[in-house]
Amino acid sequence: MPKVVKIPLIVLASLIGLALLLLAGVQTSWFKNTAATKATQFLSKELGTEVSIGSVQISYFDELVAKDLYLADQRGDTMIYISSLSIDYDLFSFSQEKIGLNSVILENAIVDLGIHKENKELNIQFLIDYFTPPKSENPSAAQVILFDKVKLLNTQFRYFQEKYDPPKGRYFDENDMHFSQINGHLRNFEIINDSLHFVLENISGTEKSGLTIKNLSALTTISSTVMEFAELELKTPNSDITDYLRFDYESYGDFSDFIDLVGIDANLQNSVISTQDLALFSHTLRDYNEKIFATGKVEGKISNLKSNSLQLAIGSHTKFEGKAKLKGLPDIN
Repeated sequence: MPKVVKIPLIVLASLIGLALLLLAGVQTSWFKNTAATKATQFLSKELGTEVSIGSVQISYFDELVAKDLYLADQRGDTMIYISSLSIDYDLFSFSQEKIGLNSVILENAIVDLGIHKENKELNIQFLIDYFTPPKSENPSAAQVILFDKVKLLNTQFRYFQEKYDPPKGRYFDENDMHFSQINGHLRNFEIINDSLHFVLENISGTEKSGLTIKNLSALTTISSTVMEFAELELKTPNSDITDYLRFDYESYGDFSDFIDLVGIDANLQNSVISTQDLALFSHTLRDYNEKIFATGKVEGKISNLKSNSLQLAIGSHTKFEGKAKLKGLPDIN
């Protein structure tokens, strides 16, 4: 489950970065004359990998539409494909301090991110490095990039780590996730240096294990050391989880060992968790059909969680209130 909330970071960092680079190219004369061919050559050289663009349509002052965008990772495997990318903007509102886009629409996108067996970093790290600005000694000089709205239509996302074998005793594999039919919106998107601030709104999708997300909404902040989801609402057909979730890490590389390296600070408020959803993470729960009602604060690593104040109720027959420690997750013996 924690990996699911990581999706917006990976998808947005890659797709929005590519959109910005395209938009920068729009403002040059050579791009307008031979858009798709020149853009492909420019992006391939800049990023050091294969890039292709089927076609580009430009209304110079307010709109760009690109079709069939393809970006390979540095091993040559498909990393990003976008059937249609639309950007609505006001060119005259751009300044040295701020770039503002009215809306970005991503349609029928495929995002394939992960860590190849021979590597230690995500295959998208080269793209993150490219778009990460140098640290400024003058914080007021930081450039702000604003998106009023980002819309995702029928997007697919896969996250993989090739060095791990599939887990036994559960359907969900955090090292080989594949979400399809991702739809939803992001509003008030801001990029300030290496920090992202945005509102997740009605994100939905289905994972190959059978996990279905009906709604993921939150006030979101993501930086190189913190990922925060306030006013969190996560709904499946069987569960309803609220209110706050925060991940702490030294670098994005810690996600390669999420269970043992990434810290969690969560506050559950009148949350309902179904054993039908939990059974995707442990076969031992397949024969149960219960609702777990949870309120309280939980912190630590997934492998070693604790709570000083936790209220749990399983159906109407079991209740717990007090301190708790959970060791060994996600495996349940």
